[in-house]
Amino acid sequence: MKALVSALSVILVSLSSMAAAQYREDAPEVITPPPPAPDRRLEELRASRAAYQTAGAPRIVVFLNRQLSDRLENDYDSVVIRGSTASLDAESVVSNNGRVREGAALAENSTQVRRGRREVTDDTRAATLSEADEWRFLDAFDGQLQRAGINLVDRNTAMRRVAAETGASRDKQTVEMEGIAKHADLMMTVLQTPDPSAPLGVLFRISVVDLETGIVRTSLTSDGSGPRPGPGRFVAGANGFEREAPRGFGITGAGANVAIDTIRQMANRW
Repeated sequence: MKALVSALSVILVSLSSMAAAQYREDAPEVITPPPPAPDRRLEELRASRAAYQTAGAPRIVVFLNRQLSDRLENDYDSVVIRGSTASLDAESVVSNNGRVREGAALAENSTQVRRGRREVTDDTRAATLSEADEWRFLDAFDGQLQRAGINLVDRNTAMRRVAAETGASRDKQTVEMEGIAKHADLMMTVLQTPDPSAPLGVLFRISVVDLETGIVRTSLTSDGSGPRPGPGRFVAGANGFEREAPRGFGITGAGANVAIDTIRQMANRW
C-alpha cells in the first residue's frame, strides 16, 4: 500500500511539473503562425512600376471601345432639320358688367429650319457593357494603372488644346492624331466584345502602340477574371465539409484585373 501511495505521489508531482513547465506566464498561448506567402502579383506590380519609371514614365492615352481606323478624314453629310411648334390660346373678353367670358381661340404656328453638317461615322464601336458598367470598369481600370504610377492622358483635353492653337486643322481626325501624338507617348486601346464563355459575358482586347514609331508594344485578351484562385478552404456544407466556392469579382474587379494583366505583360516592354 505504501508503495502504491509513493508511486501515485511521484506521478502527481511529475504531472504538476509538466503543467508548470507548459503553462508559464510568459509563454504564448498558441504557436505563432508562419507569415503569409508573398503576393506574387504585388511583387510583379512593384517590379513593373520600377521598370516604368526607369523607362522615363511614358504618357499613355486610353481609348475605351474606340480605335484608330484607316479613315484619314471625317465623312459628313449636309442636313436640314425642320421643327415646328403650335400654340392654342383662348381670347378673354370682359363685358360691361365686369364678367369675363371666353371668346374665339387664337392659334399660332412657327417653323424653324437649321442647315449644317453631321458626322456620318466615327471610330467608336458598339458597346457590349451598359454605360453604368462601362463607367465602373473604366474607374477600376484607370485607378489600377494610376496606382502603378502610370501617367494617363485625357484624349479630349489633348484634342482641345491642339484645336485652340492658331492655324490648327478643323478636321477631327487630324486634330485627334495631332493631340494624342503631342501630349502622349503610347496609345492603349481597350475593346470589348460579347463572349458567352467569359464569366461576365464580355472579352476584352488590349493593345499598346508607340505613337512615334507605330510599333505595337503589346497586345493581349482578357476576360477580367485574373489569375486562377487556389483551392478554397474546407467549410461546412449541406453534405459535410466541402471546398469553399471562389468569390465573384464583378465589373469593378474585372476592370482592375484587366489593368493588372496589361501591366504584367508590359513589364518587360517598358
